[in-house]
Amino acid sequence: MTIDLKGNGLWGFGERFDKVNQIGLSRENHVYEVFTNQGANAYIPVPFCFTDAGEGLFVAASERFEFRSEKTDHGIRLEIPGGLEIKRFHGTPSEMLDQFGKCVKHPKLPPAWAFGLWISANRWNTQAIALEQAELSIRHGMKPSVIVLEAWSDETTFYRFDEKRFPDPAGMIKRLHDMGIRVILWQVPVFKKLEPGVSDPVHAADCSEAISLGLVALNPDKTPYVIPEGRWFEGSMIPDFSNPETKKWWFGKRQHLLDMGVDGFKTDGGEFVYGNDVLFHDGRTGREMQNAYPLEYTRAYNEFIGSDRVLFSRAGYAGSSQTPMHWAGDQQSTWAELRHVLTAGLNAGLSGLPFWTFDIGGFAGELPSAELYLRAFALACFSPVVQWHSEPLG
Repeated sequence: MTIDLKGNGLWGFGERFDKVNQIGLSRENHVYEVFTNQGANAYIPVPFCFTDAGEGLFVAASERFEFRSEKTDHGIRLEIPGGLEIKRFHGTPSEMLDQFGKCVKHPKLPPAWAFGLWISANRWNTQAIALEQAELSIRHGMKPSVIVLEAWSDETTFYRFDEKRFPDPAGMIKRLHDMGIRVILWQVPVFKKLEPGVSDPVHAADCSEAISLGLVALNPDKTPYVIPEGRWFEGSMIPDFSNPETKKWWFGKRQHLLDMGVDGFKTDGGEFVYGNDVLFHDGRTGREMQNAYPLEYTRAYNEFIGSDRVLFSRAGYAGSSQTPMHWAGDQQSTWAELRHVLTAGLNAGLSGLPFWTFDIGGFAGELPSAELYLRAFALACFSPVVQWHSEPLG
């Protein structure tokens, strides 16, 4: 299908890390996970775009497809596969974003406390370290609004605190709350394939029950679908959030976390559907769910936590503004990657994703220079969330 638009600039298509003006580019409408230097890949593709001449469109479809655009003598030509539902918009950029928002629902406003300083690091893997880092931040005049704990769980079920490393999680959360700090816990939507030699009877029972109750995505032969080799969490089954019983079971295991005062979840991952023939409870296949799965995943968590808590997600799709907030995934600590997150943030906002941020100074690789870190911090001050986060060195 060929669509001609007026204009000299073309914006949108979701969180893209390489270019802001989309003219002359091919854009794959595909949720895809890449560790650092994402380029044209997108954790959050959005099939919405508009021009500087007041024309825009939204492809109301969740399947994977490709946009191609080129400049012509009369404006911009878009090539889109036929048979897809197209919604056309006209007006100023803000008017077209509003029209698009009505199609997918306008952004949900997070609670006020979510717009403060967020602190996090993968190496904060004990209760003592988490409390120490919170106290140090306050002592140095950088009082956080939120602390994100990634390495908090048993690393098998992802709903139980590691009792040796976190001996009194309820007491820790209360102490952090008394400091005025909210607590976010890391999540990933998998029934994890454990490493050789590792076993956990609770994990084994969960996997067996999930299969017997039909709570996981399936292959065409009705065996459990697993994440392909070479991808993050390879060999793991994924929960089927299109099934109401899956949500009831999954969040029943996590209700105790809310009961002890957890303020939300870092809903990582979700880019886990890699085949067109994967089967889901509601009749959709992998063809639709490659893009829709992270949206179903975060919607399920959003329903679970209610309006006074918040999510912090990496993957999404059109409509993800209803499950805020989002961050840009993993980048290296380099100047090039700082440029990439600036580009991605602009594109996210131009695609209707306002509540977005990134890891100040990058997440991976060598420590950033002082100048790089300060420049990244300055950029973060113009983002809805100021967040520092990093992986361990060595």
